[in-house]
Amino acid sequence: MMAGVRDGGEAPAGSGRVVTLIVHGTFAREEWWWRPGVADAEISAGVGPTFADKLEDVLAREGLRGTVWTPVLKAGMTPSDFTWSGENLDRARVEGARALARRFEELAERVGCSEARPLELNIIAHSHGGNIALEALKHISARVRIRRLILLGTPLIEYRRSLRLLRAVLALFVITAMIIAFGAWVLLAADWLFGTFGVFERGDMRVFLTLVIMFFLVSSWMFVLFAALADRVWRAVCAPIDRLYGRKSQVYGPTPARLLETMRGRQVLLITSHHDEADLLLRLGSRPRKLFHQLVRKRWPWAVQLLELVFLRPFIDWLAFHMLEAVLEHYALGFSWVRCWLSDFRLTELDRSKAYPARAFRRVDVTSLLRAAEVRPPSIIAPLFEEPRPRARRVAAGDRHAATLIDNLQQVSSSLSAQIKLLHSRYYESEVIQRIIAQELTKEEVDWEHFARSFKLRVSLGAAELDRAEEGSRSEDGAGLLMRFAEPGAEADASYDPALAPAVRSAERRALE
Repeated sequence: MMAGVRDGGEAPAGSGRVVTLIVHGTFAREEWWWRPGVADAEISAGVGPTFADKLEDVLAREGLRGTVWTPVLKAGMTPSDFTWSGENLDRARVEGARALARRFEELAERVGCSEARPLELNIIAHSHGGNIALEALKHISARVRIRRLILLGTPLIEYRRSLRLLRAVLALFVITAMIIAFGAWVLLAADWLFGTFGVFERGDMRVFLTLVIMFFLVSSWMFVLFAALADRVWRAVCAPIDRLYGRKSQVYGPTPARLLETMRGRQVLLITSHHDEADLLLRLGSRPRKLFHQLVRKRWPWAVQLLELVFLRPFIDWLAFHMLEAVLEHYALGFSWVRCWLSDFRLTELDRSKAYPARAFRRVDVTSLLRAAEVRPPSIIAPLFEEPRPRARRVAAGDRHAATLIDNLQQVSSSLSAQIKLLHSRYYESEVIQRIIAQELTKEEVDWEHFARSFKLRVSLGAAELDRAEEGSRSEDGAGLLMRFAEPGAEADASYDPALAPAVRSAERRALE
């Protein structure tokens, strides 16, 4: 069950020392969802309550009023001061993190915080904004204290040293030698069959062709051994340098031990969904070798698989896919070519990661919660394509039909793009995410499995039953009827309402399906 609403010893909400900030992700600098619409009449009138506004309302009901951007505005700063370029580049993320840390320090100075009375920060970060928030933790001082850090769909990235550049050079020499050997094999086979050159006797030719074939096979697998050995040597050379600079295998943020120290022992909350399009595409791009094996190679006849194993496997797995991964890491993850040739980047598997261990990160998978929640038409997600802006232009009489057609196409494309709502954006549109964030910011400990069960039940109960359950929860100073309905043996509770029993049992069955 969930513990008390307030952490011991923390400043009361609204004092100016507790601030809740939202860090946007890639390409979202100019979007409105992360900014408070109530602070801008034009935004408020155009899009209605933003994510920041809705989060403030949810937190206010939980006793944490006036923290979402409000202290920033009172200090004479704006949400735009805490933004970053939004470019899909590693360099942009690192620079954005340093700038964000400087803004934290400036805010702490403006509100009069010190090491004895530090600024308490709640950070909610979406997508790569989470990596920027993690990286910013490396640059904050003692007068800025991270109270909570919540990551929404953030792709955590780790790396290992891999000398792909040498692999490419080795492959070039091996392929060149194999082409020469294959050409010699063809020429000498023609001489053997047709006596074109008259160089070899038949016996000598058999020996030579056997040697050429053996060289063809051995050279490809020698390439694999050299590449593996080069990677091991490269890692051994880089290990003392990494230890000297305190680098671990995580790309962004402090080491796990330093992170736990910064968070005062509290885990970073990572909210994810395995139906997240952005995460899915990045994972698919980081594992082309495994996809090829599962979707293509396994479907070949066994004879073709055997020939591929002997002749082509080293070049398919150890050259082609490694090179493809480097290209994808450059264009999809934004790392420089130099880093892509000297390291191997991939999205972390949080359940078994040493770079982002479970002691420092706690993951909540919201796939089923988002599916169970009522999906309302989002009002503030930017269209997939930029909406056409009306502009004055002269249209010749003969071109009016074409101009009308273009205008109609623009209107249709605008309408269609406005209807495309990616799940990666629903992290900040869904009510369930707002509730999860509120629980994390206001409770000391949260049983997330119990929360998921309860939320599904809330959705299934319907409006009338939901109102009664919520009223019971408020009147009993505890989890209330709704929480007990989600627990086994609820019928034995003294305050169990028999009138709701059929609806609850039916809703619970639907929630568990």
